[in-house]
Amino acid sequence: MTEQTVTPSSIRSDLVDIAIGFLKNPRVEGESMVKKREFLQKKGLTDNEIDYAFKLMPQKVETTKEIVPNHQPSFLRRILYDLIVAGFLGVALKFLRRLFQSQKSIKVNELHEIIKNLQKTVQDMQTSITKLEQAVNQSNSTINRAASFDEIKREIQTLKALCLGRSQFPPIPQITPPSIPSWQLEAAQKAKARISPVADVTIPKKTNDDNKEDGDSIIVVSENEKKSDDENNFSISPSSESSNDA
Repeated sequence: MTEQTVTPSSIRSDLVDIAIGFLKNPRVEGESMVKKREFLQKKGLTDNEIDYAFKLMPQKVETTKEIVPNHQPSFLRRILYDLIVAGFLGVALKFLRRLFQSQKSIKVNELHEIIKNLQKTVQDMQTSITKLEQAVNQSNSTINRAASFDEIKREIQTLKALCLGRSQFPPIPQITPPSIPSWQLEAAQKAKARISPVADVTIPKKTNDDNKEDGDSIIVVSENEKKSDDENNFSISPSSESSNDA
């Protein structure tokens, strides 16, 4: 109420209150008077209103002016602060360096172990491969042997089959040339002796008138030869039957 009585009619109280709130802000207290005035003028306040706002809070402005220099650090304090920060940074860098070195050494050791394990696994693989090759070669040799044994067995079986087939059939009889018994030979010789005088007779040449007589004589000789042949056949047939029966 006192502020309204003191303020003239040309001063706007609402804007003055806003300016006072602005000047009470701790961020604005450290700024200079010129900047504060320029800011309030931009907001639409007149010079009278700005002066009136400053009059309402003269002590705070003065105290801020007096207090601000006291908060400024001295040169020695800044140097000490910088040294402390540098010391902390050095310690931190050393710690980090040791940590990285230890991690690197750990990683290097791990890599060496991994390489050794890989070398061992490669050697094991090589030995297993050589063993597999040997086993394959042995299996191939056994397969070849088995195949040769199978072939030999087949040949033996075929030979056995042939031998058994021959033993099942009876032996082939030996064919002997037919022979005439002695008594049949004697009979045949006697028959030849009977026929030979007739066959050996020389027939003289005759004329055409005597051809009939010659024909008759030839017929007689041929009939005698037929009889002798029939006797020989009769004598030979029993001997052949006897040989077949034998």
